[in-house]
Parts: sequence; structure tokens; C-alpha cells
Amino acid sequence: MERSNGAQLQSNTLDGRKRGKTSVIAAQRKRSKTAPSASELEDRHNEVLNDNEIFTSLLDPDSTASTTAADVLDAFQSSPHDTLAELVNCLLRIAGSRHNITAFDVQDSDSARDTLAQIQENLITTDSTGHAIGGATYPLVSMEKHFRTLRKTLPSFVRQLTNQIVDRELIVAPNEDEQSFFDVVEKWISSMSAANLRSFRHSATTFALQCITAFVDRIAALESEISGCNAKIESAQRKGNTAHSRQTQLSHTRDTKTELVQTLKTTVGNLIDEIFVHRYRDVDWHIRTDCIKALGDWMTRLPGVFYDGAYLRYVGWQLSDPAHQVRMAAVKLLPALYAMDDYVAGLRHFTSKFKARLLEMASSDADSSVRSKVLFLAQSLRERGFLNEGEVKTLLLNLYDAELRVREAAAALFAGVLDERWENHVSQYKKKLGHDAVHRIKVLAQLFADLERTPSQRLAPIGGVSGFGDTSASEVAASSIIPHLDNLDASRILQALSMDDQSAGQNRLSSEEQLAMLRVLGAYMTRTSSDKQQSAPGCCFDFIASASKLLKCLNSVPATVSILATLHKIDLCSLTEQFQLDVITNLMSDVGDIFLGFRDEQVLNLAAAVMMHMCEQQLLITVAQDKMAQIFNTVRLEILHEIRPSETSLLRIATMTFANDHSAEWVEDQPTLFDKVVSYIDEELPRHRKLACRGLLAYFLWRVQRLATSRFGIDHNDLKDVIDRRDLVLQRLESRLIDDDEELVCFVLDLETMMARLAALLPSTDSCMLGRLERPLAARAQKQTWRVLCSKVSSFAKINHKKMPHLEWPEHLGDDTADNAESESDSAEGIEATQGRQSTMSTEDERTNAETAACRVAKSVARALLAQKLDRAVCRPFDQVMAVLGSDYDILNKQVSAGFAMIGST
Repeated sequence: MERSNGAQLQSNTLDGRKRGKTSVIAAQRKRSKTAPSASELEDRHNEVLNDNEIFTSLLDPDSTASTTAADVLDAFQSSPHDTLAELVNCLLRIAGSRHNITAFDVQDSDSARDTLAQIQENLITTDSTGHAIGGATYPLVSMEKHFRTLRKTLPSFVRQLTNQIVDRELIVAPNEDEQSFFDVVEKWISSMSAANLRSFRHSATTFALQCITAFVDRIAALESEISGCNAKIESAQRKGNTAHSRQTQLSHTRDTKTELVQTLKTTVGNLIDEIFVHRYRDVDWHIRTDCIKALGDWMTRLPGVFYDGAYLRYVGWQLSDPAHQVRMAAVKLLPALYAMDDYVAGLRHFTSKFKARLLEMASSDADSSVRSKVLFLAQSLRERGFLNEGEVKTLLLNLYDAELRVREAAAALFAGVLDERWENHVSQYKKKLGHDAVHRIKVLAQLFADLERTPSQRLAPIGGVSGFGDTSASEVAASSIIPHLDNLDASRILQALSMDDQSAGQNRLSSEEQLAMLRVLGAYMTRTSSDKQQSAPGCCFDFIASASKLLKCLNSVPATVSILATLHKIDLCSLTEQFQLDVITNLMSDVGDIFLGFRDEQVLNLAAAVMMHMCEQQLLITVAQDKMAQIFNTVRLEILHEIRPSETSLLRIATMTFANDHSAEWVEDQPTLFDKVVSYIDEELPRHRKLACRGLLAYFLWRVQRLATSRFGIDHNDLKDVIDRRDLVLQRLESRLIDDDEELVCFVLDLETMMARLAALLPSTDSCMLGRLERPLAARAQKQTWRVLCSKVSSFAKINHKKMPHLEWPEHLGDDTADNAESESDSAEGIEATQGRQSTMSTEDERTNAETAACRVAKSVARALLAQKLDRAVCRPFDQVMAVLGSDYDILNKQVSAGFAMIGST
């Protein structure tokens, strides 16, 4: 058969014999499609590895790239077409194809695209039969042991081959009618880079990028040599006629090198136009990443050529790539470009065009590693003057991000901004700085306070949603900047916070700056204590010694919260000296005054927590408990003498009761505190009812704890008293359970669950007490509990655009009143849903509040189910409702799954 423009395909090695392409393809398609055995695959594998000497050499760890490149070019001198065919076949092996081209195909390079198209068609056809070593994986990306070295040896080989091509003057053909070595190679890799198969495009693109890199290195070296020649020529010209011959020789050398540089630049331009400009937007992100990384290398190696808007735009375009790997590669190469002083002016247009995109990536990129890299890049942009003050502040708000790596990158930027402001401060005041450390604290306070007052989306508290023990966003931000603040210690901050107006002068901190420095100080103390540094005890005592003064001077709620939160985290066990204990005792009195003087719930929680924390120091237990008992008695008397309930008094009594066991004082005198608080359940104000229930729950908690842990067993008189008081509270609450109040519902569930704990400790013969303790909730109360749970989870679902499942309530638990209430609730929910669709997107605070309420009720229901206070039939619909919470449900489900198994849930 006569050969047309197509390729002559062979299934084995090159033998030079011409075969018809159609017959070869047809013969290969007729092969058996049965899966080959392991031995057959191994034989084919060895056949593929051994039929191309260049490919085999690249896989040989003992072979060097320079030797392999020299052997290829030596063979080219004697047999040019066969050698070029061997090189192209090597590239086909790298791409996963075991087919070959012949020397005739090399001579007819204009039909390279058609030849490769036939090879691809045949490779795709035979891939399913096992006759091809390519497919989804191919040698260049394969993780097989014998292919791993290829990713390292191929780039080295290509660079050595390219350099030797230039050295042997094979880059340009000797006459116009012929093709040079590299002309043929360029045509084939250009055709392969445009192939449909990813393996072909990837292999050819890798080859081309390494060729360009080698040419770029050679151009840079030649330009350096040309500069040297010019310098020598100028020196020879100054010497006159005596150096004329030397000048002529240098001029010839310079012109030769200049001509070679122009040739190489033309070749590089051709490769970029034919391959790079198409493959940088390839559908495969691996190829796009390789292209952008290579462009970054060229820019740093040859900035005179590539440091231009025509090439910088490719970097800017890749900042919007859908693959985060490509965006990361684009961002990574930019810091090196901004570090070049001689070329930074050329980046002004690039920065103005793509700065908005970089700022967007820093704040909202889907990948946190990309965001952190952009923030590190922002430091270079700021130093070069490409960012204004507002843009810097926007970037610094990433200190409040939920991702640690993003906060660390933002903290590095914060340190750079702080250093710049300090230098400006020094230049402004020159030698008038009296207290250098205080001045620096002032600059730090101004910067951090400026961020604190800027509205932003803050991260949710770490460790909870509210109450003491949580870590606020401000504290997380402060802890991020601590490692970047050199020469910072607690004494300097305390000095700045304790200075009066007269001594501080112009360094006086405003209230916002004081609050900012308190948070920085708290983060510093926490870090010092956690790292267990030698200076930790001294720093802790310095803070404790200054805490009383700070509490009196900085008496705002945020400042008090910050001081108390820091005190709660300090390790007091390391302070054992008598003078230290005396200071702590005095501080305890001040904390007690804070508890009685403030009305803020967070302040009261933290003050109680600090007093309990002081009890951890064995030498202070008696003093701390006496102080807490004194405070409790003061609040108790306030409530007993009040005509109408005070919200502050109820909050204080509930907080102090939770902090320490004061259950005995609840039933002292007549009327007792218990009777007084129970009467508040009938109050019209929901807040008073909630606080009353909170205090009663703490009271029952301590009573049950005492009964359960008694060394002498359960006292039946005490048990009967607890049960009677429980029944009294539930009776007063029965009329209030019609309200959709999750606090009351959770209180009832938690109280009943708590009482079920005592049932496990009683003997089975005590049927009377067991019956009262194990009695489940009434059907109406269970139905109301279910309504509240569905209401809270439904609100969470609406805010998060989730679908609420249709639930079937167990018929044997229903009653008419509850059904009517449920219908009214459903109607209200429908109105609420309509209003929700008309409103704007819910804020993060609303999402957090809805999630908190739903989880709060769900956990109480789960515990009640485990305690068998709710009917077992509730388990199935409860599981359906909790599925709406998603990941939160998964966490809760792990906690109660074992219990569900015990009570027969499916």
C-alpha cells in the first residue's frame, strides 16, 4: 500500500520498513480484548522500556543527563532522521504511548499533527485492552517505582540537550532549504502540545517549558558576556591605536553573541506563541500550574525581557483561576518580582489593574492557604507604596479570621505596619521621647484599637457561644500578634495602663486604647503561662499586684471583663510566697466588690469564676470560700427583703449558687430563699422567670450531688424533701409551659433528668420513691417540649435555607389542646417563613443565636430521652429533627448514640 500523509505506525521498535498505516491499525484493533495476565503485562512493560534507548537512559539512575544529551547529538551527526525519530518516540513513551514514528515521518514534519492524531486514536482504542501503558496515568506522573526518577531526569536532560544544541550550532539550519535539529523538535512538541490527550499535552508542554528555561539562562549569560565585551571595547578605545586589533576582536565576539541572542529570543518567542499562550489556559490545572511556575522562573532569570506587561498579565489572569493550586502558584511568584528594586516601577500598571483582585482574594478566597500567601504578599505591596491606609486596615481585619494560618499572615503584616508607625513616631518627636517603651505601647495601642473599632465579620467565640471560659475574637486577634512583637513584656503594658494623666502626658491611653492593651496583655499572659517560661511566675504576680488598681481605674464593663478573664487564666499554684498570698487575698476582696457592684452578666460570671479559680490554691481555699459565703449571704438578704424581684439580685444568686454549694442557705430562715425564688416563677417578666429557674436548677444540682456522693448512703428524709420541692416547682411551672419558652422547657427536662440519676442509687424495694423519681413527663408536657424543639430547629433551618422534614407525632401521646397549639404554631411559622423570604440575608449573629437555641433544647431532649423521661416513640422523630443541624447533629449524635441504643432507638 502506498503511504499517504499519515504516519507509519509500528507496534515494536524502529525497523525502517514501510507499512501501511491502515493495515497496522486494523491489525491492532483485531487483537484479543481479553484482559492480559500479570506476566504478559510485565513482558509488555519490559518491551516498552527497552525499545527506546533515550527513554531507557532517562529511567536509569546511573545515567547522567549530559551524557545522554551528548549521545543523542552524536548520533544525529551520523543518522539525523533516525535520531530525531528516536527522540520523538521517547517523548511518546513519556506520554504513555508505545507507538513509534519513523525517519520518514520526521522528514515529513508538516504532517506531524495528522500523525499524532492517528496515534491518539489508536492509543485510545487499545487502552481498554491493556496494550497501552498510558491512560489516566502515564510515566511522567506515574507513582510506579521505575518511573519516579523521570520527573527529575527529564527537566535536566532537556536543559542539557538545549544547551548542547546551542553549543553545536544546531539551533538554526545551515541553509534555508533544510531544517535544523531544533526546528524538527519544535514542530513535534508544538503538535503534541495541541493534542486531545492530556498525557500528550502535559509531556510536550513540560519539554517546551524546560527548553525555554534553558534558552533564558543562555540569553542571560550571553547578555552578561556582551556587557563585559562592551566594557572591554570602551577600555580599548581609550588606549587608541595600540589596542586596535584587540578592539576588532572584541567587536566581532560581541556581534556574534548579539546575533545568537537575537536568534535565541526569536526561538523563545516562537515557543511561547505556539505553546505557552495556549497551554497556560489548558483544561488541566496541572498544566496551567506548570506554565505559571515556569513564567515566574523566566521573570526572575531574565527580567529585562519578561518583566513586561505583556507577560505580567498572564500572572494577573491566573489570579482568577478556578483551581486554587494555580492561584497559589501565581501568588507565590509575585513576592520575588516586587523584591527587584530596578524593575519595581514596571509593576505599577500591573498592581493598579489587579490590586482589587488581590484584596478580594485576601478576604474571601475559598482556600485559606491562598489567603495567607496573599497577606504575605501584601507586606511587599505596602513597602512599595502600592497600598493606601484603608486597604491596609482591610487586610489587617484578617486578624479576626477563623483560620490560624490566615491570622498568622495578618499578624506579620500587622508587625510591619507597627514598625512603620513607630519609625514615623520617632521621626516626629525626634529626641523628645522620655519613656521609649511607653511611647511604643502607645503606638501599638493606637493601631490595635483602630482595628477594634472597625466593623467587620468577627469569628465566633472559641470554646462556646457565651459566658466565661470563651475566647473572644479580640483575644484571638491579640494572641496572633504576640509572637511578632519584639521586646514586649507585661511590665511595660502595666506601666502604660497605670500611668495617671499627669505622668502620662501625650502618651495617655484613651479608653479604647486601654481596652485594646488589656486584650494584648491578656493574650501575652496566657501565652507566657502556657509556654511555662521561667519568667511566668514573675509576670503573673506583676499582673495580680496591679489588678486591683486596674479594676478601680478602668471600671468599664469591657475593661473589667478583660481583666477578670486574664485573672481566670493565670496559674496561681506557682505563687506560694506569703507576700504573694496576701496580695491575692486583697485582690479577692476587690473581685467580690466587683461582683456586688456590677450588673452585667458576663462580669458576674467571670468574677465568680475568678473566686473559684483562687480556690485552686490550697492555701487560699478557706479564705475564698468564706468570701463567697459572705457575698451569697449579702445577696440572699437583698432578695428576702425585696418587695418585687430584682433582675440583678436573681442573676447574682443564680451565678453564686452555680459557683459553689450554698444549698443549705437556700432553706434557712422563714420565709426561705427557696420559697421566695419559687414565687418568682409566676412573674410576668420572662427574664425574671428564667433567672429564677436558673437559680433553682443550681440549687437542685447541689442537693442531688450531695445525695449521690454521700458516704453514708441516701438519707430518705433529704430525698423526700428534694422530691417534694421538685413537685412544688413543677406544679408552679405547669401553667407556664404553654409558652414557647426554651429556657423553661430546658429547665424542666434538666431537672427531671437530674432526678432520674437518684433512681439508679435506690434499691428496687423502695417502690414509692422509685415511682416518683422515674415518673415520665406528662403527655401534654412532652408535646410542648416537642413543639419548642421543632420551633427552634425550624428557625435554624429557615435561616440556613434548609428543609424541615414533615414529622408524625406519636398518636398515643397527643391531645386536642396540644394539636390546636401545634396548628397555631404551624400557622405562625408559615407567616414567619413568608416574612423571611421577603427579608434580606440573616446576619452571622442571627445564625449563631438560632444554632445555640436549637442545640440547647436538643441536648436537654437527648438527656431526657436517655433518662427515659420522654416516651421512646420520640426517638425516631427526634432523629429526623436533629438531622437538620448537620455537623452539629453529628457531634451530638456521637454523645447520645450509645444511650439511644440502650433505649431501643432505631
